[in-house]
Amino acid sequence: LIVIVGMSFECDMDKGLLAALRAREDNLPIGSALFFVVEPSAETLKTTSNKLATCFPRASVIQVRRGLEEWMCEEAPELVNQIFMLE
Repeated sequence: LIVIVGMSFECDMDKGLLAALRAREDNLPIGSALFFVVEPSAETLKTTSNKLATCFPRASVIQVRRGLEEWMCEEAPELVNQIFMLE
């Protein structure tokens, strides 16, 4: 389970990180992780989620279109629902 907040994977360092992780995807648990992308901007949310889905085709991506503070004040309902579904 991975929560991503405020990362668009646009800078060279972030792109390099994704490339390195993708190269080792089959050898790492991240290859089949459950990602929560928390981002208030619809466009950034979509592009970030698409990049993760392309990089980790076996992973699941859940989009949360809110800021982190708002999401946490709402008690992260998407996260809570998934945690209870996993048990």
